[in-house]
Amino acid sequence: MKARRIVPAIVAIALTTSCAAPDARPGFENVQSTIGDRTDHGIHWRTGAAEDDAADARIAELLAAELEAPHAVQVALLNNRRLQALYEDLGVAQAMLVQAGLLRNPVFSAGAEFLEAGHGTNLAFGVAWSFLDVFAMPLRVRAAEASYEAAQADVAAAVIDHAARTHAAFIRAQAAEQSVELWKQVLLASEASLEFVTRLHRAGNVRDLDVAVEQAALEEARLRAAFAEAERRAAREQLNILMGTWGGQTEWRLALRLPDIPETESLPDDVERVAVERSLALAAGRLRVDAAAARAGLTDRTALLEFLEVGAEATRDEGEWEIGPEIELPIPLFDQGQARRAIASSNLRRAMHEHYATAVEVRAAARAARDRLSAAREIALHHRDVLVPLRRRIYRETLLDYNAMQIGAVQLIQVRQAEIDAGRRLIEALRDYWLARGEMDAILAGGSAPGDLSANGSSMESGAPAGAAAGGH
Repeated sequence: MKARRIVPAIVAIALTTSCAAPDARPGFENVQSTIGDRTDHGIHWRTGAAEDDAADARIAELLAAELEAPHAVQVALLNNRRLQALYEDLGVAQAMLVQAGLLRNPVFSAGAEFLEAGHGTNLAFGVAWSFLDVFAMPLRVRAAEASYEAAQADVAAAVIDHAARTHAAFIRAQAAEQSVELWKQVLLASEASLEFVTRLHRAGNVRDLDVAVEQAALEEARLRAAFAEAERRAAREQLNILMGTWGGQTEWRLALRLPDIPETESLPDDVERVAVERSLALAAGRLRVDAAAARAGLTDRTALLEFLEVGAEATRDEGEWEIGPEIELPIPLFDQGQARRAIASSNLRRAMHEHYATAVEVRAAARAARDRLSAAREIALHHRDVLVPLRRRIYRETLLDYNAMQIGAVQLIQVRQAEIDAGRRLIEALRDYWLARGEMDAILAGGSAPGDLSANGSSMESGAPAGAAAGGH
């Protein structure tokens, strides 16, 4: 009776699993939902469907307008082909899940024995099937399901990290554009100042030294402007890479000025706790522990009896057919599965340690991002509200003294250079603030927030004078 129940069950399982077909769309839809819940952006998987045209139209629309940070991020999420390649990981993981739920195919064998002339041929036919597959399948499927869910978490985390990198690249490009505009204004002012001093020199009112100082200031401004332009071009290309834009798509226009600092900073009371709760890397790590545990259980279950094949064999000997059962199994004399058990146990412990380490890293990253944001905000506000107004006032008063012939051109140039440096450092401070804000947002959205998001040389150097930052005297 038991055999009568088992055989139909096996046939039913075989028929059910043989109909399964890989379809990664549900997994991608889960990632879409995760990204939609945690960010203000959408993602699209290019599969050659009509929706691809809609995505291209949206990209063209965003690039045609003046580009702002959210627009650049959306273009990157729709257009970057490395993200498209990443989505194929979902297809691989889902196909592996389907594979884990498939029973092995039966093996058919045939043989012939040619007897002496006139005595005919003996035939043998057999069919065998791995019976252990029925008992191994639940754990195998459980491991594959956990791996599939981990792949979804990994892809979602990678999307958030890519969005954060794109936002950081946009902020750097915007700061570079603003620096170019600053040095253009400095150049115009330097040219006008040199022309004015030259006229005074012709009238005999200033020395040769004053003209030389103005000329040197102009040439220095030209070098700084050229360097700023080179940085602007490099920043644009980095943003092009992340957005996946090329050809005519690279003619986008940036909003020229960095946004001002908001009046208040909206952060959770406990950023560390929120970061841990929302971390996709931690979620993926937990799922990898589950997968490793399922594989360890499967290995333990099949260590001694690695395979068990049952079947039937039919032979024809001298015209008579004989049919009987057949079984094939290993005799564990030498290999008793010790090594496979050890490997599975080590893989499980490794997954657990990596998950623990990730939790420590997420907590530290959240605290560090919070501290960087606080420091960047304080520095930027000090530049905006204290240093820049003070340098402007000093320059205005020094200019009055210069016009009254109380000081020379050298002193005026020094004061003007200090005012320019204050403006440059304000741009850098605003840049560093928005980089730190983007890093914090990425961590709170569940991303890993790569450590270079807020780094550009020394990210807090904008609080020091130009000479000190460069190691000068």
